[in-house]
Amino acid sequence: FSGGYLNDFTNTTVSYTSMDKRINFQYYVGGGINKFSFINMFYFEKIVNLCKDYNVDIILLNAPLHPYYKKKIPVEYKNKYSDLINDYKLAVIDLSSICYDDCCFTPDGDHVSLKGAMEVTEEILKFSEIK
Repeated sequence: FSGGYLNDFTNTTVSYTSMDKRINFQYYVGGGINKFSFINMFYFEKIVNLCKDYNVDIILLNAPLHPYYKKKIPVEYKNKYSDLINDYKLAVIDLSSICYDDCCFTPDGDHVSLKGAMEVTEEILKFSEIK
């Protein structure tokens, strides 16, 4: 959607119960760690190779995550992400730790509230000033 996103999360804060539910939904199935998506890996490689073929730089952006949420991400997923960055020699802008206050997040801990979005916007603008 062109033109922005309406963020109605103005008076929110994280919920540890919601973060645990979100982590379980995203990373676990049947009591074990979810396997990496074949289709996601397949298309990730296709996108990287297509960009390299056309001399387009890819820069990954690590979005803000609540520290509790970030700590709960399974090490297998963290390692896989690091491996992909290293294998494809990708640049990364890491904004995952710029928001610390609970009120900067929605209850699930991996989306920002309006306050968090403002902090992210200020940080991103710093990168645009560099160029």
